[in-house]
Amino acid sequence: MRAGCSLRGKSVSEEHALESGKGPRGALPRHMVMQVKKSEGGGDATLDGIAKAYVLVEGRRTGHEHLYAYERNEQKVIFRHTDHLDDKVWIPEDFHPRLLNRSDFVVLHHNHPNGSSFSATDLRIFSHFAGIKLIFAHGHDDSSYQAEIRQRGNLDRALDAVQGMASDWYRSNAHPLVACHNDTAWLTTHIMCLILHAADIIDYRFDGNAECRPRYDFAGLLGTAFISASATQLRTTLRSGK
Repeated sequence: MRAGCSLRGKSVSEEHALESGKGPRGALPRHMVMQVKKSEGGGDATLDGIAKAYVLVEGRRTGHEHLYAYERNEQKVIFRHTDHLDDKVWIPEDFHPRLLNRSDFVVLHHNHPNGSSFSATDLRIFSHFAGIKLIFAHGHDDSSYQAEIRQRGNLDRALDAVQGMASDWYRSNAHPLVACHNDTAWLTTHIMCLILHAADIIDYRFDGNAECRPRYDFAGLLGTAFISASATQLRTTLRSGK
């Protein structure tokens, strides 16, 4: 999921977006109704359930990343979108102004075909758009991740620092772990998010599938002391302003 200057000039077509107030609240395209009911065991009527079902059904069908955004206070869908790529999806520029209101509680759902956790690029979305408070990533392997922003002003500096911490730990300690995703960076991104959570930069939650969850839990246990020390170091760095 991407945002930034490179989005300038990008337009969004009606088939890729659902603006607030257009059509039934949170409604899915007709061709997806039976697929969602089948995949969700009858379907979750909440917008979170609908959004998750949408990005997973469409993602598994196409192999691409899809994005679904809604505003929680008003319970209105903002847009649905895909760039037809398997490793990223951009927030359409047409909707940038809609995502800047600090009083809004915008929720983003998107899918990760490889099942990995949030990348630093995913999390930097919080820095670009003050209205976005919560993001979800849903893996095609049934893993699921969510991050809610706690310290927006410190996020970019925290990410700059923590990426190196997580990579160093992975290179030194993670070789006994067998990655359960095709993407070998799965553990690095997970450890990065655990450090940010421990430092209260984000509220991070995850639910791995039956195969991955034990490895995720073991990685968290194996890295407990490192995560705590890194979070302390990160808080000190942020307070110092360096």
